[in-house]
Amino acid sequence: VGSTTTLQIFNMEMKSKMKAFEFPEEVSLWKWIDTKTIGIVTPGSVYHWSMEGDSGPVKIFDKHGSMAGCQILNYKASPDMKWLVLNGIKQEAGQIVGAMQLYSIDKKISQPMAGFAATFAKLTVAGSELQLFCFCGKSAAGTGQVQIIKIGGAAPFDKKNIDIGAFEANDFPVAMQSSDKYDLLYLITKGGIFHLYDTETGNMIYQNRISDATNAVFCTTQNTKNGGIVAINRQGQVLSVTIDEANLVPHIMGQLRNQEMALRLANKHDLPGADQMMTQKFE
Repeated sequence: VGSTTTLQIFNMEMKSKMKAFEFPEEVSLWKWIDTKTIGIVTPGSVYHWSMEGDSGPVKIFDKHGSMAGCQILNYKASPDMKWLVLNGIKQEAGQIVGAMQLYSIDKKISQPMAGFAATFAKLTVAGSELQLFCFCGKSAAGTGQVQIIKIGGAAPFDKKNIDIGAFEANDFPVAMQSSDKYDLLYLITKGGIFHLYDTETGNMIYQNRISDATNAVFCTTQNTKNGGIVAINRQGQVLSVTIDEANLVPHIMGQLRNQEMALRLANKHDLPGADQMMTQKFE
């Protein structure tokens, strides 16, 4: 990548080039943010390139000063395309720190935030669909924190701020994905630790290692077919994680002893394992 970057988009099924653009800057990251829009991140700004029509990339916002020097890890848009988040990492005082920039399309303003990984989620509460912003950072004490904030919707939703303990040395979150199919959040660290959270409460449901710590996880995406997450590590392994529907509710009941969460998820997503609990409830 030099002072200019050639971007090209091909339709693999039709074996034809759809669009091309000679970008006058270096490109740090470019990725699909919905089915028809590519987000493009340069050293100074963020652009959107629509597949509709013949237009080139359009600048959406300038990067905040807090993002200077960051290795950009990800860029995401909310399902309604009204909110955007850019996140990266950099070294400060010998430590890896996370930096994020949350941008509102409607208000055209940015908010710099400390955090490593972020995502947007949809959650239906009391018949109202909420838009949530979820991210993981570190507290002043150095422990991990998952925060879930309402950014849209009518129903009340209290901000969640959950302390998840310390990460292993030199480890930090690299990806967070929402599973609207199950109302769950997936979090994966560079060292291959997988976390599963309940979106509505922020409570941790499960934690396990899915990759060797020496083979850093560096790329993830949603698995839209099964509501899971797919990751790739430095060794080239493709790691796929999803929910075992037969065991999720029994795990929450037996290991976490959280009947409220188990019953809510079972009823809302038609999951097995809560039949006995429901029978006792109505006897």
